[in-house]
Amino acid sequence: MKTASIAIWVGALGICGCGAAPGPGPETPSAPSVRMAVLPAQWVTPDPKPTAKLTQAVLQGVRSNRGVEAQPASVASHPTKEGIPCQDDPDCLRTTGERTQASKVVVTKIAALGGTVLVRMTVVDVKGGTQEQTRQSVSQTAEDAALQRAVRDLAAKLAKPYALPDPVDPSPAWYEQWWVWTLAGAVVTTSVAVPLLLRDREEEEIPPDVVITPP
Repeated sequence: MKTASIAIWVGALGICGCGAAPGPGPETPSAPSVRMAVLPAQWVTPDPKPTAKLTQAVLQGVRSNRGVEAQPASVASHPTKEGIPCQDDPDCLRTTGERTQASKVVVTKIAALGGTVLVRMTVVDVKGGTQEQTRQSVSQTAEDAALQRAVRDLAAKLAKPYALPDPVDPSPAWYEQWWVWTLAGAVVTTSVAVPLLLRDREEEEIPPDVVITPP
């Protein structure tokens, strides 16, 4: 019986979860990686259409990246060189970025080419006044919903290099879960204790001085 009792106590230690590792703590929120000032989208071809919804699509696409903030920026209050819009004036872009406390400025230009629309976006570094990257895409239709979707997708790709990496899943692997080892302990306890109990019972039922002679 002593051997069986030891096995049962060993199994009980596994069942209580005494050896289980503490669960992960709450994830600390990450600080934004970059703030971008988004200028109003600009048509560079005659007969331009309203761009408010397209500018909103740019904001949505930039914000879809983890850790990237997007701030709408107005250029009406910034003086520019004669005949040069703010989107093409490095000094105006720098002033716009500083006013919105952004480190990058996103410039969006749109051109209608027959039945298609070309969308071109550029990221300008506020401190250096240099263009860091440019992307473009072509929408096969000028229909509002399709064009907004194309602008949003392009903005998401443009801001992706500045995004924070995806968080690592803090949950332990399945074989590290406490309940896995609890079940394993219960199985081991049962497989060891039951045969020992049966053997002890058989030894108790057979007197030591009785000799059993086979027939």
